[in-house]
Amino acid sequence: MRRCLWPLLVLFLGGCAPGGGVLKNAPSSYRDGYEKGCERAKMWFVDSLAEEARPKPALYRTDPRFKEGYDAGFDDCYEEKELEIWMERPFATVR
Repeated sequence: MRRCLWPLLVLFLGGCAPGGGVLKNAPSSYRDGYEKGCERAKMWFVDSLAEEARPKPALYRTDPRFKEGYDAGFDDCYEEKELEIWMERPFATVR
């Protein structure tokens, strides 16, 4: 049963890109924030201590749309990377 579900899960998740159609109609400050947040999330998996010490962009504190996009981009890309790592892990067999 699990073997049958894996291809469906991969096809379903493989078609999902971070941000999707939401970014098309979003203001440019939101899109910029989304891209910066996504970049930051990807770097988080490379070196989380360095990313923790690195300050957020100045626009994060001054532009609410940039902040909203940044947070959304970070969350989406973090979850995507986390899922990617989780999918690479071998599953334990149940006896």
